[in-house]
Order: sequence, then structure tokens, then C-alpha cells
Amino acid sequence: RIRWPEAGPGREPDVAQGFDSTVARSEAERRCLVTRQSLPRGALVRFVVGPDGRIVPDIGARLPGRGLWLQSRRDIVDRAVASKAFAKAARRDVGIPDALADQVERLLAARCIDLIGLARRAGQALSGFDSVRRALRRGWAALLVVASDGSPRERSRLPAASVPGP
Repeated sequence: RIRWPEAGPGREPDVAQGFDSTVARSEAERRCLVTRQSLPRGALVRFVVGPDGRIVPDIGARLPGRGLWLQSRRDIVDRAVASKAFAKAARRDVGIPDALADQVERLLAARCIDLIGLARRAGQALSGFDSVRRALRRGWAALLVVASDGSPRERSRLPAASVPGP
């Protein structure tokens, strides 16, 4: 859970309330099928075996069944498919959808867009050059998303430390 700084006229956010990438709360860890590393659930993608015996990505981690966890990296998903890690972990034959890594990528991208939309509706995400620049200068921003097709000129107008190069 992320606690965002309280913002308002004349109110500076408390740094201790800001975003901290090393989340303090203890999060359950799961083991990646391919790398065998134990990582927090948020760093992994959950898969389950569906009723038809096919592997289903469970991005929201809400589907019933035993979870099969992988790091959220394309090469790891491809290695899991190639090494039949899903069948080994499920202890039975499973069907693998074509282009599973592409499907996972689409689902993760859709989830990110949904979460950004939710943050906007909650007043926790900003858009617009002036409001974003103000938030960056005051240290209120935890994450900056810049369009990949955005103008280099416009990127250069933002504080230099906050915007990665092309």
C-alpha cells in the first residue's frame, strides 16, 4: 500500500509519508518457478491452471486454485514455457496458450493503465505540464510517466533529474 503525501495550499508534504520503494509492511513471498528466487508477491505474476487444464495468467491474483508464480519478465515466461515448468509445478499436463508472454504483457499494461486511471479519479495522479512540473519541484511526485512519443523539447522543460533521456 502506498501512502501519498497530503498536498494542498500552503501545506508541504511530510517526507516520511511519501512513496518509499522499500515497502515497510511485510508482504508474503512466493518462489519463482524458473529462477527459484523468493520474492514479494508484487514482483511476480501469478498463473493458475484453469478448469480446462490450460494455464491462465492471474494478474489480479484473485482466481481460485494453486498459484504458479513467475517473475514478471518476458524472458522468464518464455523460459517457463520452454522448460515445461508449469506442468512440473502443477504435477500434470497443462495447455499453454500461444504467445503467453504477449498475453501477460498486454494484461500488465492494461492493469497499469487501469491503476493510473483510478489514481486520477482519486486525485492522486496529475497531468498537464504546469501541475506536473510544480509537483516535481516540490518533491511531491513518486513516479513520472512520460509518453515515449513525447517531444524532446518538452522533456527538457521538466526538471532534469526527473526525466530520463531518449
